[in-house]
Amino acid sequence: MVGLPFSATEDDIKQFFHPLRMSAVEFLRNNKGLPRGIAVVGFYSEEDRSNAMLRNKNTIGTRYINLHVRSEPRHYDFDFAKGSGRDHKNDSFGSNRSGGYRDSRSAHSRY
Repeated sequence: MVGLPFSATEDDIKQFFHPLRMSAVEFLRNNKGLPRGIAVVGFYSEEDRSNAMLRNKNTIGTRYINLHVRSEPRHYDFDFAKGSGRDHKNDSFGSNRSGGYRDSRSAHSRY
């Protein structure tokens, strides 16, 4: 999820996707610990994930939310709570050099 209000909470995400079954919600933060307006959301099933994509470009408050599907896992070199400490200016969110994704943290589908 990209474009979240910085004040967004897990309850806001749950309301956005209700009644879909989410397995996890993680908010990305910058190196100062401040929200980046991005969340990674996992769903329990492919059906829930597919239905979630129908909410692309819906709003939370006055913000349009962009949803991106990641079908391959992604490894995060990022401490979600504190920021990574790395300079991410030249990184594109969610991709590695080969254009794929990897995530060793979970087998669930994530955004």
